[in-house]
Amino acid sequence: MKQVLDAQKVIQAIRHNIPVNIKTYTLPPEIEAQIEQILEIYLKDIGQIKVKDPLVYSLKELTANAQKANAKRAFLARESSIWKTQMTTKKE
Repeated sequence: MKQVLDAQKVIQAIRHNIPVNIKTYTLPPEIEAQIEQILEIYLKDIGQIKVKDPLVYSLKELTANAQKANAKRAFLARESSIWKTQMTTKKE
């Protein structure tokens, strides 16, 4: 289901220095496209559309690294709890 982005709300947020937040637990292509649209609206508004491609690439790299870091943190937390359980069992 594709959401239509309200460009006027994005421009209003930009002009009033209001942060645009996106919370998601997964990063499907629809959300990536929405982030790219927000960036494009912002860059057009400030007259810097020429830097869109490098910024999109950087954002994709950052989100991919964040996903990997979160997966690693979840894995290590799970392994740590297993290790603590094993150590507690051995003491008894």
